Amino acid sequence: MVVHRHKPSEPAGSKVKRMRGEIARTLRDPFRRSILFSILLIVAGFVAILLGWKGAARSILVVEQLPYLISGGAGGLALILTGAGLLSVQVTRYWNARERRLLDLVVARAAEVPAAYAESLISLVSEPPA
Repeated sequence: MVVHRHKPSEPAGSKVKRMRGEIARTLRDPFRRSILFSILLIVAGFVAILLGWKGAARSILVVEQLPYLISGGAGGLALILTGAGLLSVQVTRYWNARERRLLDLVVARAAEVPAAYAESLISLVSEPPA
């Protein structure tokens, strides 16, 4: 019988340090933090709806079900809509910033082309013919 032993490529302590670094970097970045917060709001909304539904399912009487449905349903829906709105705003801001960065790069490169072209023309005119 052949026993394969897995040799770790790095010690377990360094993996934990690397994961801590990833988590710290995620929490330092405002964009990632806002995305994480919006996802947590959406998940909390679904949990609230689930809890409201489970509370309402415990009773046959509609009078006893309404508070669970109203608080769980309306509260959960509000959390979901808030999270989705925040997510939409942040993603739109991200794509606008990315587009602005790319447009600035295109403008900078377009400004370099005439300067390089002008320099080549000047060098051609200033050199005596051979």
